[in-house]
Amino acid sequence: MSFYNYYKILGVPINASQDQIKNAYRVLAFKYHPDKNPGNPQAEDIFKVIAQAYDILGDDRKKEAYDLKFVLLLTAIQQKLKAQPKTDRKKYGISNRIFKSKEQEVAEQIAIYEYRIRQFSFAQRAGFHGCIALLGWLLVFKNWFIDIAGFEFGYIFLGMVVFMVSCGNLFAAIFHELNYQYNRNMITYDFEKRTIWFLVATVVLGICLVIPLSEYRFNYHMKHYPVYTIGEIEDLHEHSIDYQFNSHEGVIHKRQSINSDAQFESVIASTQIQVVYSSQNPRIARAVFPGK
Repeated sequence: MSFYNYYKILGVPINASQDQIKNAYRVLAFKYHPDKNPGNPQAEDIFKVIAQAYDILGDDRKKEAYDLKFVLLLTAIQQKLKAQPKTDRKKYGISNRIFKSKEQEVAEQIAIYEYRIRQFSFAQRAGFHGCIALLGWLLVFKNWFIDIAGFEFGYIFLGMVVFMVSCGNLFAAIFHELNYQYNRNMITYDFEKRTIWFLVATVVLGICLVIPLSEYRFNYHMKHYPVYTIGEIEDLHEHSIDYQFNSHEGVIHKRQSINSDAQFESVIASTQIQVVYSSQNPRIARAVFPGK
């Protein structure tokens, strides 16, 4: 038994008007017409499926009969799924494509992707998600200081989430593009595993690069834009110190780790501490312990 989902093939919704069906058919028929694709048997097969879809959906009487059959088939699928044990639901699920041949499935995938890229091209999708991923990475980079306090941790967490989600969407767009090219016989290699490995490598490399680059940025600011001032100690913990200082951007609150007993002893009886910060970005700051 085989059944074509003509709506997916033409890339139109179930409630599409005749004008929408006709316009979708014209676009696809023009692209896959045998005269436009000489020597490409796959394009000819796709064109036949498109013509068959329009022959049914373009005729109100045939469309009415098809819609009735379509509804009955979906009802039968739902009843069959309910009748199967839960362990067998995946076997009899839609993803098993038991109602489509391989050629039909490929034709549907091509038609669906053609419909998507008519709305937003691959370059537009990839560029958008790539820019969002870069902005997320820059948000992490901007707030990854050696000593984190205030809202920096929240910005880092948000940036990492945006970066990873956007990378996932970017590589999903790449995957669909490669799958489309594979179905059109434009490429022949195993792109699925490579895409997944590239995604994992990109996320890991992006996160790992944040640490050395941020530390370099921190040290660069401390070397080229230092401003020395006196800060007030707010609280003293076992392994860290909270302090504040005034800058041209207002009061800055920071937390810095205490790495030795000597540093702890140097501030235990004091209410003030020397602070050096960047004139370009006062959030980049460091307390200077006596004798350091």
